[in-house]
Amino acid sequence: MKRFLSGAFVCLALWLVTAHAAETVPSVNKKAKQKVLFGIQNGALTASVGGREASLKNLKFGWPDIELGGVTFRSAPEGKMEIFSDADVVLESPEFKGWSAELPQKVSIGFSLDIARRRLGIVMPLQAIRSLLVFCEVGGQIELKSGAKGQIDFFNNGSYLFKGLGDIIAINSDGQKFDFRLPGSSMDDGPLLLKKPEGGKEYWERASPTIALNISGTPREDLVIKAGKNVIYKTGAENSEVYFDSIGAKISFTEKPDGSLRWKVDKGDFRISIDGILGMITAADSDDEAVMTWNKARSMADVKNLSAEPFRVSLPARSFAIVNFSAEFQFAQVGSGIFSTAAAGGDVHLYNGNGLEISNLQAGSLLMNTKTLRAGLSSGNGLVLRLTWDNGTPLQVSADQAFAAIQPGEERVIKFGREGIAKISYAAEGFLLVEAVQSNFKLVLSAVHGLEIDLVEGDMVALTLDLKKSTFTIKAGDQNVNDVAVTTESGYSPVLEAARALNFNIGKNGALLASSGGQPLFFAAGGPDVLTDGLRPPPPYGQNDFTGLLDPIKQQPVSVSGAQP
Repeated sequence: MKRFLSGAFVCLALWLVTAHAAETVPSVNKKAKQKVLFGIQNGALTASVGGREASLKNLKFGWPDIELGGVTFRSAPEGKMEIFSDADVVLESPEFKGWSAELPQKVSIGFSLDIARRRLGIVMPLQAIRSLLVFCEVGGQIELKSGAKGQIDFFNNGSYLFKGLGDIIAINSDGQKFDFRLPGSSMDDGPLLLKKPEGGKEYWERASPTIALNISGTPREDLVIKAGKNVIYKTGAENSEVYFDSIGAKISFTEKPDGSLRWKVDKGDFRISIDGILGMITAADSDDEAVMTWNKARSMADVKNLSAEPFRVSLPARSFAIVNFSAEFQFAQVGSGIFSTAAAGGDVHLYNGNGLEISNLQAGSLLMNTKTLRAGLSSGNGLVLRLTWDNGTPLQVSADQAFAAIQPGEERVIKFGREGIAKISYAAEGFLLVEAVQSNFKLVLSAVHGLEIDLVEGDMVALTLDLKKSTFTIKAGDQNVNDVAVTTESGYSPVLEAARALNFNIGKNGALLASSGGQPLFFAAGGPDVLTDGLRPPPPYGQNDFTGLLDPIKQQPVSVSGAQP
């Protein structure tokens, strides 16, 4: 362990002879693929081919080549390395588990390997005829084509994060594809872990490198930073560096005299939000650095990018901003469903939820309406979200191999798979407020046989279930953009516009419509004993404004050392 934690940084670039333009695309070599194993010995990079090993520390410009098992290593200017082989090559490292890369013959690539930080970097040439394939131990696959580049960080819990740009096909362990045409694009993946909550049902969940951080207070006064419920840093902490030991992530904080907060990520995948400023979440990954200022009273925050690479800031309605080096991005919540954006010092590009560019904000500020943004989002059948509860009992939520228990009076943001994010508020009196923050959902109620509710991303519904009175109520959100479609076992399919409600009687024959939110419409299925006296108006919807894209991360269990208060 010590020998690859020595801090040695190894950077190599692999250039193989590229076929001439007049030649045809080379066919796959029928011979067995050569395997190159990289390692560290006495702080120096080594390569092993066919059982023969050699140190590469003496590969300097003008020095002799090294030949191992039919693979030739040759130095090149600027500290780069050339590798020649007549066969396809597989790149691996026994000390750096979790990946393998298939390098096709006669294709040149740039390749960096940092064993100490557990990181890979790959750059494909512009005229590559064949592409490079990277396979991850947990099942993901990444194919980089001509001109593409990418970086993979591996973490202690078996997860990894891939960031890339260009012509890339990336598929995670669940078969989900990712698009890397825009800067700041990333894919996280990890092994399935069996969770055994006390008193709850066992379920499987994928490990993730992502850590959600929430900031409150004011720098140099009462600043507090939390990961989940754990305080990881606050004003007066002896050390500015925080280590997440169970994941292998590290971030540092500096409180500036002007009241701003500077953070720098050495390694990790963080999502940074500010308490009281809904809808703005900054993605902070390895080597990212920025300065943030905020004013909670004015619902306003600024973030300035100090790192070489651009990063993303998530905004309401799945819109997002890409903030380039030296650019400062400003977000302000103006009112319910309305926010403003502005930028200075560099390019900040604003995109909607479908990845279409809205504006380059350097040209001036822009006022946005979440209702307009959500109206253009693509829809689909959505994830099936099963809800099991009664008035005053704990709510059981399950979807896509994920499970959660929510107590009365509790509010939770839950991530299902790679796309589904739902916010659920469970009031003490027993009714739910369900918001489809990201992705569409089909709500299925275990206690109401045959009843399904289609909820489109960005919309919400209020639900009340009282099994003792055999009644159930649905109310569409006041600000919903799309209609809420309801399907019953009998085939009746009412559609609710914004702020409309339905009451149902629950009986052996399924759920029967009892009230449409206006004049009562009673339907009797069980004879004169139908419980019409159990009907009641829809529950109060309240003044809650959940138009912002709140923290979409189910907090990973972490152990922390370093800047603990």
